[in-house]
Amino acid sequence: DLSRLGVPAAVASASAFRVEEGDLARFKVGFLKTWQLQKEIQRRIAIPYLLFWLCQVAALPWSVMNLSKGFGPDFSDERLNLLKKYDHLLVRLLALLVASPWFGLPTWIFALYPWLP
Repeated sequence: DLSRLGVPAAVASASAFRVEEGDLARFKVGFLKTWQLQKEIQRRIAIPYLLFWLCQVAALPWSVMNLSKGFGPDFSDERLNLLKKYDHLLVRLLALLVASPWFGLPTWIFALYPWLP
């Protein structure tokens, strides 16, 4: 009855559902096909996520090493003058540092790229 009437009409009617063996078999076949498709999709998507987190963990020692150096400015660094000379570098740096909590470590690396030796 459900396949003939459709879900909205069956719910709107006051009569009880009548489920037959064939209905359950068709549901099981459709459910298993969809379940296998979802498993395959998740398996394929898992590889990029795994690579992303491996890169994040691989870059973590670099971050800890830099954090251990402190937060004070190094006025002897000649690259500091680039921020004073080119305003767009300061705007770029600030925008990327504001976005870094949402996009993670790659944003920090991209933000600091002009100053990397």
